[in-house]
Amino acid sequence: ITDYLLKASQPYDVIKPAEGVAAADAERGKKVFEVRGCLACHAHDEFPASHAHQGPNLSRIAEKLSLDNPEQGAKWLYSWLREPNRYHNRTVMPNVYLDPYPVYRMENGKEVRDADNKPIVEQTIDPAAYAVAYLMKP
Repeated sequence: ITDYLLKASQPYDVIKPAEGVAAADAERGKKVFEVRGCLACHAHDEFPASHAHQGPNLSRIAEKLSLDNPEQGAKWLYSWLREPNRYHNRTVMPNVYLDPYPVYRMENGKEVRDADNKPIVEQTIDPAAYAVAYLMKP
């Protein structure tokens, strides 16, 4: 059924991750899944205490999204997590604001600034990318 739905679906413009994003990390993604509200609606085998049933059980979402093209499945999931109403404007999935954010270089407790007095970005954190790494792990 999933294969048919993927082939019959309308084109979808994916959201591209921000530049300079730290590598996606499944362990960080598990923490994002746990603390950013996902368990309020979604069950997952790694969190047996959760009894949420509003949204689908996400334990095997990687299998469903990786049928023909795992990379495309991950891109779709990233876009869905970042802006669920972009895919369907009446979705009940809330926007949990998994936007990327910068981490600034610090020395002696102060931000390091460049010649133009702008803070130097050391890395960019992307909670949605981490959640995707967690959900798409085999």
